[in-house]
Amino acid sequence: LILLLVTAYVALMAREDPGYALISYGEVTIESTLVLLLAVLSITIAALLLLLFVIIKSIRLPGHLSSWNKNRRSLKAMDDFQQGYLECAEGNWHDAEKLLCNNAMDSHMPVVNYLVAARAAQENGSQQRREHYLLQAHRSRPQADIAIGLTQAKLQLKDGQAEQALATLMHLRSLVPKHPQVLKMLVEIYLQLKSWQELENILPDLRKYKIVSQNSLVHYEQALNMQLLQQAV
Repeated sequence: LILLLVTAYVALMAREDPGYALISYGEVTIESTLVLLLAVLSITIAALLLLLFVIIKSIRLPGHLSSWNKNRRSLKAMDDFQQGYLECAEGNWHDAEKLLCNNAMDSHMPVVNYLVAARAAQENGSQQRREHYLLQAHRSRPQADIAIGLTQAKLQLKDGQAEQALATLMHLRSLVPKHPQVLKMLVEIYLQLKSWQELENILPDLRKYKIVSQNSLVHYEQALNMQLLQQAV
């Protein structure tokens, strides 16, 4: 609106007195009305600004396209994770594994994708793929070692690999000696493997850090004492 008002004002002024302009450079001389000269200058400046705008947009275009493509992949990865999680909850392990791994690295939290995919792979009967997904989870988020290790131990224990689960938990205990879940799972494995000496060694930590209830602690102690008495006999 302001531009239209200014243009109308200039047009009225030019109608009364268009002015006179003379440009001379060497042997070249250009004569024109002042209004025409200003109009040509305005159009030239506008064309240069438009050209500059187009150049800047062209330079930034790859970045914008890359950002758009990244956001599109991220949304697709989120949709795949949600659907994969639902398939996992319904027991459709094959579809769940496929959906969870399709765009895992485009997800905001790929470690979660791989942890759930590890469970789906085990349910599909593939320990090899399970271990592969756990390795990918570690690579995507190395600082999540404890969560990844606990998931690995739970899956190993569920698959009947008590010795492997014990090795995994012992490694975790060297990193976090007071972690409640690590100690609880160690007790479970010691009871399963009937490793009474190891259970005896871990009971003071359970009592000291109050990992389990007093009733559970008494139960463990009674079971341990009974086994030690039987061994002594």
